[in-house]
Amino acid sequence: MSVLLNFLNRNKRELVQIYTKERQHIGKEGLLWVIETPDHNANVSYVIFEDLPVPLLEEIKNLKEKNLDDSIIYFYICDPLMAQIIEIDLRNFNPEKSIIQLNDVNTKTPEITKNELDTLDEEETTTTL
Repeated sequence: MSVLLNFLNRNKRELVQIYTKERQHIGKEGLLWVIETPDHNANVSYVIFEDLPVPLLEEIKNLKEKNLDDSIIYFYICDPLMAQIIEIDLRNFNPEKSIIQLNDVNTKTPEITKNELDTLDEEETTTTL
């Protein structure tokens, strides 16, 4: 997870810009799905909520019920050992602060099976930074 957290900290401004651009382009709310690749890079995709695996969608719905503000954006970061949701409140966003300091919630999410991952739409936007 440290590889991904370092990636998020180094690229947080660009990731927020990607999120904002994709949200406006697609017109549907979603999250940035950040996966550590076998060569220890990060793949970034914008995935709309309705295309998420059910356990992850339920966790996001629970978080959104607690934070009714539209200024919260979500990242789902996955490495081979674990996955977690990162929330960023754009009202308080400061690219100089570490990603951990930005979060009010740092939540483990339910395990997502390979079959659920395979259900994600192949046409989602993928960016490697």
